[in-house]
Amino acid sequence: MSDTSTGQTVVAKLTKNFFAAIRQWRIVPVPFVETSLFSQAENYPMARNRNLFEELRDGLEEIRDKPESLRQICFTPPDIRKVRELFGMSQSQMAIFLNVSVRTLQNWEQGRRGPTGPARTLLRIMQEEPEAVKRALHS
Repeated sequence: MSDTSTGQTVVAKLTKNFFAAIRQWRIVPVPFVETSLFSQAENYPMARNRNLFEELRDGLEEIRDKPESLRQICFTPPDIRKVRELFGMSQSQMAIFLNVSVRTLQNWEQGRRGPTGPARTLLRIMQEEPEAVKRALHS
């Protein structure tokens, strides 16, 4: 639901600050330290050859250079009015069911605000699987 340009700006600022900190503190890659977990190199051949600092730096550079390559997940909010009508509830009944005020429910239905957290999840389930919710409520 967030604006992608805002997300890109935040990523750019974090990346810029990260590289500034590296230059300021003169952070250098630390060689791999063998621990008892990796004492048998034949069991973990990749462990000795990994440079986590460089992997982290490469990942941050990729985010900085290609922010469009980040996976973006967009959720569409449930249609609260349709869900309410599907279950045959009035606004006050639905508000009591969701444990919110009638005014909050009205704001959701009119698009001024959106449900969050458990209310959004329950509304999504009510929209996608109404029969399951009805079975659960009546059992």
